[in-house]
Amino acid sequence: MDPHVSDYHKTMDTLNDYMDELKKSDEMDRNRLAEFKIKLRRYFNQSKALHKDKYYKDVLKMMSPGLQGEFSALLYKESFEAVYFFRPPKECDVNKRTLFISAVACKLQSASYPGLERIIFIGEQTCEPTSKMYIIRKGIIGCGGRLRRFGHCIGEDIILKHGTRRYMATTLSFVDTLTLTSRDLYDVLESSDDFKAQRKVVRRAAVRLAFRDTIRQVVRRIRAYKLTICRNKEERRKISININVEMLWNNKGVFAFDDPNKRLVTMETRDGRTVGLEQNDSNVQEAKEDADASDPIKAFAAVEVEDLSPMDALLFIQKWSKHCQTLVQGPASRTDTD
Repeated sequence: MDPHVSDYHKTMDTLNDYMDELKKSDEMDRNRLAEFKIKLRRYFNQSKALHKDKYYKDVLKMMSPGLQGEFSALLYKESFEAVYFFRPPKECDVNKRTLFISAVACKLQSASYPGLERIIFIGEQTCEPTSKMYIIRKGIIGCGGRLRRFGHCIGEDIILKHGTRRYMATTLSFVDTLTLTSRDLYDVLESSDDFKAQRKVVRRAAVRLAFRDTIRQVVRRIRAYKLTICRNKEERRKISININVEMLWNNKGVFAFDDPNKRLVTMETRDGRTVGLEQNDSNVQEAKEDADASDPIKAFAAVEVEDLSPMDALLFIQKWSKHCQTLVQGPASRTDTD
């Protein structure tokens, strides 16, 4: 009998023994226990691949680095293609690419989930060990109002070392995935100078992702606020945006909309009503001291946008590139320019 099959049968026998022990307890609801036993047996029956992957990974680790890379490229080809920042740059050497695939493959973990289980929660920090990227091998996941199937990937924001997840994901059927944490990914990228080209790819992807997420947050928060103060669409368009860009991040790298003490306020000007961030004198002084004289943001401190169209929002956020670095590398880190 194959070892993974033997492990599966041992797991099922242990489960049956455990359920029998619980059934003897007077405090246990036997009807609910019987229903849950069926649910558990269904899950373990569908999770047979977990036992196989355990032994396959042991065999993979016994191979030489070269063989590991070649075999991993064959084994995880479709999975790696689903992750856009795993794609090698044009100048990347084939051998270095093979080593990178091998190193990441050894960090991938198999994970299975039953239907209707939440796997990504709103407010998770991407640097947490529980925050993972999921490459779907089987099943359907609902994420961000879309269905994700075989070959899709969710949770790519693990490349942000200090990001906050503002979405959730739920399994809609039994799901089999390959998972990777932020720490494991950066352990691989920083383990060798051979991965320098791949680090640049991940770095660029992280910057783009930080821009996208920040745009969405600013647009969503300001549009929601404008909706609360004015129901008429045409009237809302007349309310301009006047925000001190330097105040969107403090000197510790905290995003203003993540600070419960910060809120949007309406201000009356000669040209009409505007929406801005509530500020105090100490925060203004802190921002001035933290700003660099050569920073282009300083010359563009007050941003006025008549309406938050996608292009306006893009131009708006491009002025914040320096501050978006904190989402990628953290407030105390220095990053290399590409």
